[in-house]
Order: sequence, then structure tokens, then C-alpha cells
Amino acid sequence: GSVPIKAVFYAKSGKPLKTATYMNLRPVLGKNRITRTVIQDSLQPGRQSVIDNYEHKREKFEDAIFSKETLGDK
Repeated sequence: GSVPIKAVFYAKSGKPLKTATYMNLRPVLGKNRITRTVIQDSLQPGRQSVIDNYEHKREKFEDAIFSKETLGDK
């Protein structure tokens, strides 16, 4: 299947705030997955965050933890 390579996040005014670039597609848990995301700040050029996803594991979650009531408690 296809995977995203870039996303631009905009303010309500239409001005770009952040650009995320997705990279390092690798086989993980039987599927190709993005293992690095680089987020560049459009308001402060030169500033960026890098997110590396090294550890993947399967977990089961009860559907109830995704309810509005449960999410609002945090």
C-alpha cells in the first residue's frame, strides 16, 4: 500500500506552521512502517524535531479506553 511522505500543518489563517517528513520505511511486524519523522517549524526556520520509532510491539486495548469519557479524564 501507499504511505505518506510529507504533511503540512496549517493555522486556521492558512499560514503553514509545521511540515512533517516521513522517512526510513522498514519492515516492522510484518508491514512496511515509517520509522523516522522529521518535523520542521515553518515559523522558526532551522528548528526541527526528529522522532525515531525503534521499538514496536503488538498490544491489545479495550475499546472502552477510547471513549470520550475516558479520554477526558487525562
